[in-house]
Amino acid sequence: MLRFLITTLSLVVLLPVFASEKPYDALPLRNQANRAFTLRDFSRGYSLLTFFFTSCPMQKMCPLSIRKTKMVLQATKKARGPELNAIGITLDPARDTVKRLAAYSKREGLDDQRFWLATGSGADLDRIASEFNVIGIGQGGAVSHNVRSVLLGPGLRFIKNLDENEWAPEDVVKAIQADTTSFSLADRQLTSPS
Repeated sequence: MLRFLITTLSLVVLLPVFASEKPYDALPLRNQANRAFTLRDFSRGYSLLTFFFTSCPMQKMCPLSIRKTKMVLQATKKARGPELNAIGITLDPARDTVKRLAAYSKREGLDDQRFWLATGSGADLDRIASEFNVIGIGQGGAVSHNVRSVLLGPGLRFIKNLDENEWAPEDVVKAIQADTTSFSLADRQLTSPS
C-alpha cells in the first residue's frame, strides 16, 4: 500500500511537469518570410521535412537534400497528385536567422509558397529533430549530423524515412500515390454496405 501511495504521489507531482511540455508539432517556428507557424499548420496534406543548415560545406549532404526536395516538389506537381509541401528545418539556428534563410531560399530558387525554411529556438529545433531521429552536433563552426528527410501524410502521420540522400524524387511520388491508394481503399471498405 505504501508503494502505491508513493507512486501515486510521484505521478501527481511529476505529471504537470510532463503535461506542460508542448508536443513537437506545436512548437513555434519562423519561415524565411518571418511568418510564424507550427508543423500542425501542415497537417491537412503531405509534407516532406528535410533537416539542413545553410552553411553546410558538404555537397552530398545538405545542398543535395535541398536540391532533391526541390525536385520532389516539381515531380509531385507534374504527377498531379495531392499537393506536397516541403519544410527545411535548420540544424544551426544560431546562424540560420530568418534573414539568412530568405537569402538562401532566393539563391537556391525555392518556391517560397511550397518550400518553407524553418528556424526557431535551439531547444525547439533539437526537439523536432530528435522526434525524427536526426542528430546535429555543432563543432568548429559546422554541424555534424545524419542526413534524413521524412515524408509525412495528413495528420502528420509518418509515411517514410528518406536517409542519406539515397533516394530519388520518384520514390516520394510513389510513396504518396501508394498512401492515397491505401486510404481510398480503406474509405471504400468503411463506406461499403455490409
